[in-house]
Amino acid sequence: MTRVRRRGLTGTLALLVLLGVACSDDNGGNAASPTTNDQTVPCPDSVMRRVDGGDPGADALPNAEEAITDHVGAVEAFERDRDGLRDAYGATSVDLGDGFGRAWTGAKGQEGVDYNVVDVDDFGILVTLPTRLACPFGNGLYVRSESGLPLFFFAPPQPG
Repeated sequence: MTRVRRRGLTGTLALLVLLGVACSDDNGGNAASPTTNDQTVPCPDSVMRRVDGGDPGADALPNAEEAITDHVGAVEAFERDRDGLRDAYGATSVDLGDGFGRAWTGAKGQEGVDYNVVDVDDFGILVTLPTRLACPFGNGLYVRSESGLPLFFFAPPQPG
């Protein structure tokens, strides 16, 4: 029994190490390569992440205190949410990757208050859908997983 538990723990630790390597670059950031490629693009009207060339305003970003920047916590949240997200969205893949890459600082909820948009190395869940028709729209694009990680939706590009 102890041998089985030890192997399970060893396998889990190895997976966490692999995820850590896959989700970090030499500068301490997350998965640094953009996800936009020939096979997938962000769903229409998505907030573009910094890694994908986006420069969203403060209204589209989390407060810096709410950005999930802890790698271990992000991996744990991702592992809790992955299967449910795959089922809920009919996703072809669900991966942990870079989040927005930016967040705002300032006083929350006060009109006319000064704020700043700052770079952060945060995490998000990348949900790849089978077609663009499967993309959520409106408020459905701007959601978080049950564990609080922001979701970013991708699909194959529109033909033509």
